[in-house]
Amino acid sequence: MADRLWDLCDALVTAINGQSWTKSFTAAVDVLPVVELTDGDLHVLVLPSSNSAEVIAREATSAVVQTRWGVNVIVQQKIEHSTMAVDVKALSLLCAAIQEYLTDNGVELDDCKAWCTGIERDPAYSLSELSQLHEFFAVLQTTWIGMA
Repeated sequence: MADRLWDLCDALVTAINGQSWTKSFTAAVDVLPVVELTDGDLHVLVLPSSNSAEVIAREATSAVVQTRWGVNVIVQQKIEHSTMAVDVKALSLLCAAIQEYLTDNGVELDDCKAWCTGIERDPAYSLSELSQLHEFFAVLQTTWIGMA
């Protein structure tokens, strides 16, 4: 199986953008989070983070390989101090909805289907970004497997 990490990121963006969410955004693949948010736009970024493969069965002429990918989904938005509590709750609920969607749905790649095996969001959002920059910043660290 070829390295499908970038294919997985593209497939996740397509899947996320194909859903209706409580807040309007267009997800995109990137290599870094937005460093300086200058507007109130909601940014949802999909960033590749890891790739590994393990032979789980071997036959005379071939092997069954399980590939494990790590992908970070980042949710960022500059928020007003006056509406911070309401905005943080709404963005946290959006993160939870994205998390639920990703754990319930696989994505098709050219040579296999990838399934989410785990998502970690710890901390739920960055307190330092929120207090210093008035920015909501959350990272959903996702793990995916595919077999071919």
